[in-house]
Amino acid sequence: MELKKDFIVTHRYHRNDKYGIDHKTDDDDAIPSEFLVNVPYECEVIMTNVSSIQKEFKLFYQIPIGSMPMKMTRSMESKALSLAPYTTKRVLFSFYFPSVGKKGHFPSNVSIDESVTARGEFNILNVVSRRNIQQSEDIPFDDLLHIASEEVILNYLRTKNLYSNAKGFSLRKILFMMGNESFWSKCVAILRDR
Repeated sequence: MELKKDFIVTHRYHRNDKYGIDHKTDDDDAIPSEFLVNVPYECEVIMTNVSSIQKEFKLFYQIPIGSMPMKMTRSMESKALSLAPYTTKRVLFSFYFPSVGKKGHFPSNVSIDESVTARGEFNILNVVSRRNIQQSEDIPFDDLLHIASEEVILNYLRTKNLYSNAKGFSLRKILFMMGNESFWSKCVAILRDR
């Protein structure tokens, strides 16, 4: 099967919830390094016609292996579409992962006259139960609370300016964690030292 060079198909993934820290930025990667279990995600299938003629085609796409569809998304879908010369179109679909592991996502295919002429890349998506956060400088505090370990929160208390309310920090936001006696004693020790 020979693919044409006048049509480009790309996938982009991002979270689709109120903690959408994976939402697109200028330096965003197309594939996040980690996907969280039981968190809604959206995939954009981005199609670009780089030829000088209008394209009438069928797009076939499917959700990643091991994921569950959301928001009226079907597990597999085929759509008849058209694309003017030198233009781009996107199709969105939603899903979530109920379990951890490496999950494959087969590429979306574009076919013209029942022959595949373009397709995206096969992607391996790393699904985890808890994110591994190395740096917390750019993450809003609410998001950090949602995805970080207690040690990351304690390190935030050790190293950040707690009076500036930077990134939405407030001691009230960690009150629910004070039920854990070990966390409480470490937190109080850090605050006394500071």
